[in-house]
Amino acid sequence: MTIKAFVKVAKRLAAGDFGYSQSDRWSALGTDGLVEPGNADCSSSTGMALLLGGLIDRDLLRGTWYTGNLASKLTGTGLFRAVKVGGWSLTKLRAQVGAGDILLGPGHVVVGIGGGKIVSFEADERGRSTGGRKGDQTGSEGRVREVYARSRGWSYLLRVRSGADLKGRILDAYAAGDSTAAPLDRLARRAPQDGRLWAAFVAAWRLLDAGMVLDLDPAALAVPDPGHAFVVLGAGGAELRRRLVLAKAALDAHPGSRVLVTGGKPDKARLTEAERGRDWLLAQGITADRILIETKASSTIGNARGSLPILRKAGISSYTLVSDASHLRRGQVLFLAAQLQIECRENRTLGISPVGALAFDDYSPAPVKTALPVTASTRRQIAAEVRSLLGL
Repeated sequence: MTIKAFVKVAKRLAAGDFGYSQSDRWSALGTDGLVEPGNADCSSSTGMALLLGGLIDRDLLRGTWYTGNLASKLTGTGLFRAVKVGGWSLTKLRAQVGAGDILLGPGHVVVGIGGGKIVSFEADERGRSTGGRKGDQTGSEGRVREVYARSRGWSYLLRVRSGADLKGRILDAYAAGDSTAAPLDRLARRAPQDGRLWAAFVAAWRLLDAGMVLDLDPAALAVPDPGHAFVVLGAGGAELRRRLVLAKAALDAHPGSRVLVTGGKPDKARLTEAERGRDWLLAQGITADRILIETKASSTIGNARGSLPILRKAGISSYTLVSDASHLRRGQVLFLAAQLQIECRENRTLGISPVGALAFDDYSPAPVKTALPVTASTRRQIAAEVRSLLGL
């Protein structure tokens, strides 16, 4: 259910066998959908479209539902925002009222269906505001018309919050350590596929925050074969060398796997981290056909954003990050976020998944901290980086 479904129901109310009546205003709504012939008025028709479009629950319609409290009920769900339109010209209203918008004024409410058009339930077949017979008697009780000026004016434009707004609210809640259930539900109502993808992402993130299991021995790590790659996160100097040593051991232990070396920072010879890593692996006997490189990233965010398309193009279906233990929790969350960004944009899953996490223990001889729950400050830091990666 989406805004598109909401608009579709509103159009059906205008086109079907539905009449106007305030005394019989909910008879067009059945248990599972619309009932023809049936009646509605302006506020009940809006409620039916919202309900059957999946944007609200039936409980919201219980009790009093009319133009006087519709704005407060909808904004109270957190899914809608109210824009004051008092004083707007008719030209501006027609330009601004889009598909899925709700235009509300004293005593009347209409649903925008796009192109400056609205669905409006205004009067019964006799041109009156009360009474009427069940069913569409004259074809004008519920109708499509242009946004028009009213003598009593218009007060609010009620608009479903954007996907970016709702996603930002999910990150706000997560960073604060609050429940993400409500903002995830709102996103699922507004964009069902994005809602499912974000729910899966947040669930995976929570597991990582609770404690990340790291693999210190490449030979003991079980990975799929073929279609797997080890991804060496970019670094300089000794950090890069120790990650490459781990990757070399992993490639020897898993001859069906490939490796992606990341990092775009150049050295004095103008070789990037990824190019230096490739050259080192070649010198160690790893064949060129097993090596992929990502040469543009200057940060872990860039590593994640740049690596997923390369893995995808190479036909990789699973990957294992290779880095320092202190870096891997943040790195894994960012890679999952980069995948989420692509999947939401393309409205489909990529079929790529992480398997294990190969670590150099830079905590030794102290215990590995990433095996413990994340601290509040680290959670906020990672959430900020996820927001940056996703452009929110």
